Amino acid sequence: MHIAFRPSGSPTGRGRGEYEAVGRDGRHSASGLKHWYFSMRWPDGVTRDTRLWIDPGESGKPRLRSKASPKYQIGRMMAAMLLLPTPGRERRGIPTGLPVVKRNQYLLTRIGFGPATQFDSSSKRVTFEPSYVEFSNGANADLIGVDNRWRRITAVYTAATSLPDPVRSLVAGHQATLARNLPIRQTLNTQVDRLLNALLGLDVAYEADTDPLPALERLLGIAPAAVPELPPPDEIGADDTDVRVKASAEYRLARARGASARSFAAAVKAAYRNRCAYCGLAFGGIEGIISGIDAAHILAWSSYDLDVLRNGIALCKLHHWAFDAALMLPVVDRGGNYSIAFTELAGRLGPDARARLSMDSMTIPDERLPANKADRPSPKYLRRLYDDLGIRP
Repeated sequence: MHIAFRPSGSPTGRGRGEYEAVGRDGRHSASGLKHWYFSMRWPDGVTRDTRLWIDPGESGKPRLRSKASPKYQIGRMMAAMLLLPTPGRERRGIPTGLPVVKRNQYLLTRIGFGPATQFDSSSKRVTFEPSYVEFSNGANADLIGVDNRWRRITAVYTAATSLPDPVRSLVAGHQATLARNLPIRQTLNTQVDRLLNALLGLDVAYEADTDPLPALERLLGIAPAAVPELPPPDEIGADDTDVRVKASAEYRLARARGASARSFAAAVKAAYRNRCAYCGLAFGGIEGIISGIDAAHILAWSSYDLDVLRNGIALCKLHHWAFDAALMLPVVDRGGNYSIAFTELAGRLGPDARARLSMDSMTIPDERLPANKADRPSPKYLRRLYDDLGIRP
């Protein structure tokens, strides 16, 4: 389940957008949460009443509305807590271009629920742990993991005494506000906006009105840890397939570094004779030419720790991308025969792009697979991959 931004249905298109709950979490569906109230458990363990509830509305379209005075949208609340510039309220007038996040020029479009989200039917209250946030402008979108972002913010809090004034006092004020077990107010957005203005007066690479966290880290000499941005795929709701796919790719890439991973890559490429299992072309093992074959992990996030041949498949750069994007996944039948199948995500591609990638349900010839059948992709790992992605080929 997640909270999603919905543009206004105003005939002029100038109305302010609203938020709604979408999807389901176990036996609870968003459509069954009318009149429920929402609390938020932050990564620091503090639980706050958001003063938000699901208003069924006269139109029959339930929306997440505020009981606060003045009204306070969840998008602006979440942005302020994450030390992000204040987002806009409507799609009209939102520009394109990069960076995505600029004050009043982007939208916070989705908030994912973590696995520890609780539903109390007796009190009609959802206590959700935000797991990720999506934001977008007129043409681009991006995702951040809440826990990872909070770790970075906490590191800035810890070293903040080394910051010059007035930045130091503004960061301390942000920390003090979140340390209180009280509902968040719009004044926190004002604090963050003042911080953006204060950064402009310092000798630090900072583009006006953008995310202040990287600039604060530069001022303090903090290098963010090279870890995946998003939560592990199995901690993301089954409804959020696109987020699961991106998280899976991040964790797969994280596992592709280090001595163990290099040994794994060499073994996989050798077993597949430097050929792509999907297209059969040999783009590796050619003297004087850098390899165009990658050893892709099937299950690669750190909790599995599986640098074994049966958890690998050799792919060219194009098909590695298609695999990481969960557009095409390998399938094995009970007879041990392997094929390639498009997923539902591939339907978003045009017919020419799909034709360039492959034929759907194409059998993988034996010569493209390891000669030793015991080294071929494990059916068990493939099934777990489908479960973790929340998608079926």
